[in-house]
Amino acid sequence: MATTGIPKARLVAELKKLRDDPSDGVRCWPRDTHPNSDGASFTFDQDGGFLLDVSMTGPAGTPYEGGVFQLACRLPPNYPVAPPHVKFLTRVYHPNMDSDGRICIPVLKEGNEPDRWNPVKCNIRSALAQIRQLLAEPNPHDPLDADAARLLMENGAEFQRKAKEYTKMYAT
Repeated sequence: MATTGIPKARLVAELKKLRDDPSDGVRCWPRDTHPNSDGASFTFDQDGGFLLDVSMTGPAGTPYEGGVFQLACRLPPNYPVAPPHVKFLTRVYHPNMDSDGRICIPVLKEGNEPDRWNPVKCNIRSALAQIRQLLAEPNPHDPLDADAARLLMENGAEFQRKAKEYTKMYAT
């Protein structure tokens, strides 16, 4: 098993906070442990990244309401300098998410722009909260799924219908 450069104290503190005071609609736990794990058990991948499982409920008043979405989160060996890698395992119809589960949101990207990952200001909890907020507030001007973005801008009611259909089929 590979060793990791992830600061263990920060990781334990973040996992404890996620467990004891979870973000609204978001549960997160170390891979290969029970969701109520104390965070003392660590599973690293072959490259030294730390793996987390995430369960996220769709925000109320959105076409994702009532859905439970599964996500995978990998903290790279140089976390928290680098952002977590997060992807949806559950299919979701959304302009900022593609069929492979990738998510287009600034907090998951490195760079100096204000909304991008900043290891001093950001953590797992804040990144996951922003992803959930993206479900409520899609950004069709920076899409991964151009067809979903176009539909949202041209026919919001049809976009809502299709997103609800995906939620019912895949996230319940």
